[in-house]
Amino acid sequence: MKKKKDGLKFKFNGKSYVIADYTLCKSLFSKIIGIMFKKNPKPLLFIFDKPTNISIHSFFCRKKFIAIWLLKNRVIDARIVMPWKLNIVPREKFDKLLELPFNDTTEIIKFSSLLERFKY
Repeated sequence: MKKKKDGLKFKFNGKSYVIADYTLCKSLFSKIIGIMFKKNPKPLLFIFDKPTNISIHSFFCRKKFIAIWLLKNRVIDARIVMPWKLNIVPREKFDKLLELPFNDTTEIIKFSSLLERFKY
């Protein structure tokens, strides 16, 4: 995993979002571990070589997190993931997955309009 400082930018419904500090996960091992076992995880960005529709899980995650699936920097799905859930599948194929841990309430407020759109 590599620390990134340049920021990830994407738009949704005319609103711009910037994740300034995240960890880039490109290797198989970093994708498998994700935020599992971490007390205060940082946001993670998973990059895939081609669009995929693999599911995620939240086993061994201590906190809930926001999962945002992107395809060519366009948001295709987003949701709050609670700890110990199995088989969380996005609506469409994606090439990036952003996991934003709930380390404080600012994340909830910042992404509330995005999460409301994809409410299940």
